[in-house]
Amino acid sequence: MANRWAASVKGVAVAALGERAVVLGASMGGLLAARVLADFYETVTVVERDALPDEPANRRGVPQGRHVHALLPRGGQILDGLFPGILNDLVVGGAPVLDDGDLSKLYLSYSGHKLLRSGKVPVDDDATAMHMPSRPFLESHVRRRIAALPNVTILAAHDVTGDEVHLQRALSITSHVVHKFARGNGYRLPEHYDEQWRPVLDYNLDQPGDRFRPHGVTIGHLMEWARLALHVRTALIREAVEPPAWLLDDARALFDRAVEDGWQQADAERDQTEGFVYTTDFDANPVVADRLHWVVTEAIATAWTLALVVADEPQAQAYRQWFDRWVEHAREYFVDGAHGSWRHELDPQNRPSSHVWEGKPDVYHAYQAMLLPRLGEVSSFVDGAVRLAP
Repeated sequence: MANRWAASVKGVAVAALGERAVVLGASMGGLLAARVLADFYETVTVVERDALPDEPANRRGVPQGRHVHALLPRGGQILDGLFPGILNDLVVGGAPVLDDGDLSKLYLSYSGHKLLRSGKVPVDDDATAMHMPSRPFLESHVRRRIAALPNVTILAAHDVTGDEVHLQRALSITSHVVHKFARGNGYRLPEHYDEQWRPVLDYNLDQPGDRFRPHGVTIGHLMEWARLALHVRTALIREAVEPPAWLLDDARALFDRAVEDGWQQADAERDQTEGFVYTTDFDANPVVADRLHWVVTEAIATAWTLALVVADEPQAQAYRQWFDRWVEHAREYFVDGAHGSWRHELDPQNRPSSHVWEGKPDVYHAYQAMLLPRLGEVSSFVDGAVRLAP
């Protein structure tokens, strides 16, 4: 029964709600919404129009950020529950905290009217402690915690806003994930890291089939990061910026690693049909051998994108052959012609299964895989939609 539940909240198992959630806005409300949704959805995408600063700074989308802010006791307790240790981080970083009721520690002035600075208010230990970080300081701490969640991301900001800072940030992120972490580990990308961004290779070793944070290497993510690297490359070229050669080289290497480690050929002696395993360990041994639909859809999209990018090279034909093969594989095993949509998961014999996910999936993975060949060489799906618009 463990596979029926997405997460444990306060010791109580809670049911999964779906594959993908989208949050509009990366202010405090959006960030906290993303944190809660991360326990119930496979991926959470946060879209923000502002350029989000790396350090605490006021920004256009939060005009009230310059006002006095206080994190009241109950709010602090909730925040520390969502992000354990964040209150201590705020204090260590210099945020004032009123935990003894001494009003002389506060200096508040509203239009020249100063708040009383004498006397004490009753306190009950940490239950009534009031933290007073500035809004940018608090938001930056929460944003860093959100950015560390493996299933939360911000995508396509450059195509939405046209601001070059987002493109450079996308290149920086891709450099760290693909060119540093993946390349440094033989293109078997570690999924989990500690607070210093050191890979934690044994994470969830005792729960290898966790829906949101599985142990080992996720084959579909190798394909996905290969395609994302190619999208960044295309965006740079469109901005008349020479892309680093590693974007294409590493995309090819990630693709090759995913095929070598994850694609299993049909083997009658082992009672094995062809298909992508979900995860492997760091020696390429299958961990979760079930086939998930989104893995083959990412493979389809990446094979097509590579074939397009290297269209003038002999290797393009091999990528097109993989594309054709995986499209037929998906049609034969995953597309449910009788009941509609796709089958979410299959076992190693390509029979319907539910070890990781149950029921029918959301359609966005399959939709993207089928849509991408119609868009040409794009920097994102937003870019493709804009170019197709009349």
